[in-house]
Amino acid sequence: MFRILIVLLFIASPITSRAAVIFSEIAWMGTAENANDEWIELYNHDSGGVNVDGWTISDGVSLDITLSGTIPGRTIVLLERTDDSTVPSITAFQIYTGALANDGRTLTLKRADGTTEDRAVGGENWANIGGDNTTKETAQGTMTGWVTGTPTPGAPNVEHGSNTNTDTTDEEEENESTNGTVKGTSTSWQKNGDGVSISLTMPQTELRLDIEANEIAYVNAPVTLTALPSGIGKHITDSLVYSWNFGDAYTSEGKTTTHTFQYPGEYVVVLRGVYARHDTVIQKVITVLPVTVTLSRTPQNDIVLTNTASHAIDLSGYVLKGGKTLTFPQHSLLLSGKSLTIHRDRVEGLVQSMVALYDGEKEMVASESFTYSKITQVSSPVPSLVPPKTTASLRASKPAIQKTAERDVHASSTAAASTSPILSNLPPTIPLYNVAEAAGASIDAPSLLGNKLPYIGLVVVLLLSILALYTRKSNSDLS
Repeated sequence: MFRILIVLLFIASPITSRAAVIFSEIAWMGTAENANDEWIELYNHDSGGVNVDGWTISDGVSLDITLSGTIPGRTIVLLERTDDSTVPSITAFQIYTGALANDGRTLTLKRADGTTEDRAVGGENWANIGGDNTTKETAQGTMTGWVTGTPTPGAPNVEHGSNTNTDTTDEEEENESTNGTVKGTSTSWQKNGDGVSISLTMPQTELRLDIEANEIAYVNAPVTLTALPSGIGKHITDSLVYSWNFGDAYTSEGKTTTHTFQYPGEYVVVLRGVYARHDTVIQKVITVLPVTVTLSRTPQNDIVLTNTASHAIDLSGYVLKGGKTLTFPQHSLLLSGKSLTIHRDRVEGLVQSMVALYDGEKEMVASESFTYSKITQVSSPVPSLVPPKTTASLRASKPAIQKTAERDVHASSTAAASTSPILSNLPPTIPLYNVAEAAGASIDAPSLLGNKLPYIGLVVVLLLSILALYTRKSNSDLS
């Protein structure tokens, strides 16, 4: 194996028609002459030229390079920072501006359509791929990973270096021989004015994927999904681009992701992993169950949660909220048809209040409208707001006022009795005749008729006596 940049070539199959441009050497530390003399080396291991117009290289922070031109097949090209004097002996494929930060970055090479072609995960202080800021040795790709070695801009990388990434699969280890080449691989190269041409036939490796996630989930409960790659080396694993389709019209990217299903059902989750010639798709069915919980009270006003669904539910992360907030810890399972009682002091303050259960998406799952059961009782009856008829009477000429007053006062009494929990706080009773008097009605005192009764009786007696005398006289005259 003559070049380290064959590093990622490990990914390339025996010459494929698909373009595969990879990072082969990264001089993030500059040179002994100037720390700003940085460069990035790319290698096209495809048999034909690759047009990179509109392609980009970015570290997601400060470096953003837009490429143009065509990289010939099986050829190394150099991107130099600021000017073409960084590596005087090599003509730069492109000049760029922007620094490679010494604290480490992840470089991503993307095609014009935004898809990822390659990625170099530098890690903290570039520890994942190597390079030395003191000796100015560069990070270089090999068949078995990244190593730190003497700079080789535009030429094959070192065969061996320090800090070699030897995290390979068993299959890769079996294919490695003592001289660093891979069994079954033929390699030839020669320098020309454009760089180095390399022709290889690589051993077959196969990317295998698996999805780590629970097969049962619940509505509005976050689900964590993780991609588990195997069958390839660490460098390829670190460079894989993952895309997720959750089967409910939502997608995501990344090795690990979290998703929340809003409706019950069975969803086919599809995971795709892509890097160079590796492109693998796998699927997993996740059943999403509804959460059906009722919330009630015991006679002591403790809170009772009952699972009315036909399956157990996971209340992990759910929140029971009243005057206080109670969050259920992980693995809080409630079996079908079973109840869970929570002491009122854990969710209520000094005053009892409405209590509700919320899921992981802060959606209300269950609630109660609490009715106070301990209202202050009044031992004495409510005084009547309508006095007895003998207390007062209205003049016969104003019957409408009396009826209106009685109706208004009676309605006021009913409303007060139904809305006030403390009946002793009712306002003083207003006598009916005072209400009528305020409305402009004239009033007879109830005792007036009683005071004239003796005189009326005397008049009646006199009238009866006169009538008797008159009757006698009439009878005498007739005889």
